[in-house]
Amino acid sequence: MSEKPKTVRQLLADAEHFLPENRSCPNAQEFAETVAEQLRAKCIPKVATGVEWYIYRKEEPYAMGYVGYADYKYSGDSEQTYTVFSRKIQNAKYGHGRMENSASTKHFAKAVKNACRYLVPYTLPEIIGATRSDARDKFSKLKYDANNAAKHSRTLLVNDFMKGEKSSLEAELRHLLDTNHTFVNEGFRTELVSMFAEWDESRTRERENPAADVVYIKQTRTGVQVGVMPTVNMTSYFWSNAEAQDYTWYTQEDTPQHILEGITKLNMVPSGHFVDGVGYRPEHLDNVYYVYAQ
Repeated sequence: MSEKPKTVRQLLADAEHFLPENRSCPNAQEFAETVAEQLRAKCIPKVATGVEWYIYRKEEPYAMGYVGYADYKYSGDSEQTYTVFSRKIQNAKYGHGRMENSASTKHFAKAVKNACRYLVPYTLPEIIGATRSDARDKFSKLKYDANNAAKHSRTLLVNDFMKGEKSSLEAELRHLLDTNHTFVNEGFRTELVSMFAEWDESRTRERENPAADVVYIKQTRTGVQVGVMPTVNMTSYFWSNAEAQDYTWYTQEDTPQHILEGITKLNMVPSGHFVDGVGYRPEHLDNVYYVYAQ
């Protein structure tokens, strides 16, 4: 879809600033409320005027899409239509923009039918597609930070060595040639220990090829379900739903132990925070987790 998916938390926060008295489109509100009732979902204004409304379920991470009643044509006819916006729609009439993912009609009943057909919850592969880039950056930051620390420590030593006056490095290297490797400057020894520790850390991180089990927790009428997409590569820059392996739905009772432990630890920190050795919970999402695969 040309528009980024909107998390339920974000759309609820945005709508807190919209006042009911500013709404100017009762047709759009009626359309949204009818669709929400049909889908056993909820609706909330997308814009302050209420010409467009998100359709969402509180237990889902993202809005299923949105509906509106307005003049969406570029012809200048000023004809208002009931319109559904969904990632599941491919409208060949438009070559770009959000109208590529829209279906419009003048007829209320047909519009409701379109909405019920195209407004569906995000699947786990789609959730990964929406969140993986951010999560991959958090995993990759470990390598980036370790590499920068190693470069910084080497730079300090080299810059000191390149100064015109006699440096700690020069003094120590000369002393190593003339003695039994006894350090003259214990502070320099500490610097070497620190530098080599950072080098080792950087080399270890560079050899890593982290993978995560991506977890989506969903409340259903039969209870809590835990969807797990195993061993998603966190190094590659690209993700496609076509790459998705078969994923598994668990109950809370039979969810693998390392995943339950990872979820517990990630719930101890705010969303958007990466925990080394544990994983990551995407920002604004309470039920999606990237847990280090075992």
